[in-house]
Amino acid sequence: MPQPEKGETQADYMARCVKQLVDEEGLTQEAAVGKCEGMFKGAEHGCASCQKLMELDGEYLSIEMADTRLPAEHTDTADEEVYKATVLVADRFYKGKFMPLSTVQKAYKQLDGSYHDINHFGTTFPGALGKPTQNIEYIVGYQKDTQLDPGTKRVTTDVHISKKAAAYSMWRGFMDINRNAGRVPNVSVSFFYDERPMKVRDLPGGAEAYAAEGYTADQTVPVLDNLQFRAVSTVMKGACDETTGCGIGMQADAPMEEEELAAWDTAYVNDLPDSSFAYIEPGGTKDASGKTEPRSLRHFPYKDKDGKVDLPHLRNALARAPQSPFGDKALPKLNAAAKSAGVGDHSDIDERARLSLNIDIEKEHEHDIVNKRRNHARKND
Repeated sequence: MPQPEKGETQADYMARCVKQLVDEEGLTQEAAVGKCEGMFKGAEHGCASCQKLMELDGEYLSIEMADTRLPAEHTDTADEEVYKATVLVADRFYKGKFMPLSTVQKAYKQLDGSYHDINHFGTTFPGALGKPTQNIEYIVGYQKDTQLDPGTKRVTTDVHISKKAAAYSMWRGFMDINRNAGRVPNVSVSFFYDERPMKVRDLPGGAEAYAAEGYTADQTVPVLDNLQFRAVSTVMKGACDETTGCGIGMQADAPMEEEELAAWDTAYVNDLPDSSFAYIEPGGTKDASGKTEPRSLRHFPYKDKDGKVDLPHLRNALARAPQSPFGDKALPKLNAAAKSAGVGDHSDIDERARLSLNIDIEKEHEHDIVNKRRNHARKND
């Protein structure tokens, strides 16, 4: 793929890039425009190699909120409402990719001046061909005074919402619904990124810090690098949500549900029976006590050594499963345990699995429309 040259205008680069991708790689005009636009935008921010776009949306999955902080404290002017928000926590996995604090430290200030929209519709919503599209009607504000707390590893920012924005009443209505329902409005950050492989044992905190999430010491995982933040969105469910300290109205010093998780170190987890895990990969053998070997095949411990469901670990597994390659296999057991324990609303799991990301729903809808049009055209031929 052609790289933008120093001093080259977007118009000149787009003309050169699109022609090359259409002529030499066989891409459609729309697909070529999308790839070239992404490359040029990345190069504008010093990230010419950043061709991937990620949005920190989580699965459509209800999780019990043990620590709800509503955005009651905010400032108002004649034209704006300003809210504090925590948009991400570093040294965590998102969608199976690890976001290190060292990488976030280099990039978090890019959020200052970035747009705030609804559900990514204004900035990075993928169209039917996967091309990020923009719709100014859904942009409702911007971010300012972004801060990173090295202690809590949280990125917080002031979200400025314009009362004159076309979709302000829609956004305001959603905020009111959350307040009345006792929920925390979630946010999602979109960004370009590179990635590099790393062993889990070499991540900050070592392998034990991620054992409860189903990761093993010798497992190689993608680590995010060279972040180029694009926007922040108000969404129904973010990958970093209220259970892990994120959301509109969440403060940098808000406590997280992790204190009880520290007791389950690697030795404790290794000694748990197979029945304590939500998913066990095939191909292992059983030791004398009936536990699967190697232990790295066992994922998402949610029951203690006595077979009792541990609610903090169950909530942790529910929050992390959608970000793991084994999440789809683990969720049936986790949701069944959550339903029995009265944690959130985890009935009708097949439907929730189908719903998954709200972005994927819309993409399926767009593809259905395209297919129906094609079938209609064939009938008329």
